[in-house]
Amino acid sequence: MGERSGNACTEEVAWALRVLYGVDTHLKFEKFCATSRLLEEISGVRLQPHKAVVGSNSFAQEAGLVVGGLLQHPFTAMAYRPELVGQKSEYS
Repeated sequence: MGERSGNACTEEVAWALRVLYGVDTHLKFEKFCATSRLLEEISGVRLQPHKAVVGSNSFAQEAGLVVGGLLQHPFTAMAYRPELVGQKSEYS
């Protein structure tokens, strides 16, 4: 969190460093989601549901072709497993 807009999101930068560049940041990525929820509670500021990596809808899919593809091949529409960042897939 920052006092103004324009601050880079720690979880997005750290995850990009790991996934795209193989940089070991020594962060516990599986704690990202829980840490974000705690920060929401403490600050009273809610994350956008569609927020990358830690948003509540980051791994939510509605019925359709994408869900069918995901059930057969998980990486059809997701670049990484949600569990790696403390999330889970949701289908409706």
